[in-house]
Amino acid sequence: MANASSSTGIPPIPPRYDGLANAETFGRLISRPDRIDHNADGFFRAWIAGFPAALDIVSGDGQSGSVNSVLSNPLVVKVLDNTGGTVAGVPVLFQVRELDARIDGRFAVTVLTGPDGKATAAHWQLGRTIGTQHVDVSAEGAKTTFEADAVGPIAVGSTQRQPLPAKSSGSKTS
Repeated sequence: MANASSSTGIPPIPPRYDGLANAETFGRLISRPDRIDHNADGFFRAWIAGFPAALDIVSGDGQSGSVNSVLSNPLVVKVLDNTGGTVAGVPVLFQVRELDARIDGRFAVTVLTGPDGKATAAHWQLGRTIGTQHVDVSAEGAKTTFEADAVGPIAVGSTQRQPLPAKSSGSKTS
């Protein structure tokens, strides 16, 4: 028995998006609707399911630190498709909004998602401005934003006193 693609002359759409070859197949199918086989609806659903539809923040949001410091937790997002499944191999752009801040030592960095659909930017260095700072994240149209609070550093030689150790309430014996 011949497969469906040999009867129409059109190769089936792969289950996940992997670039231009799939776009060309999609173009051939929509330009020749009279040649789509009866399984095309299923092929389209599987093909569209592989596109990034949302970014889910996994960790790293809502941190705080001193201005110019590197935050302790990495920024991690998960790329999800329309069905809620993860999407591997997608480029994810992490970009600081404040000009003097850095993400992995740069203004912007692109990271590919792993097999689990997660992308990680390990080091967010806050800028010199006190207040809320941001890292904007995008992947093929899906977007989200991380926020962190930058607080002022304690000045060296400040007049703030350290708290004294607590006195014990026990009795002394000699």
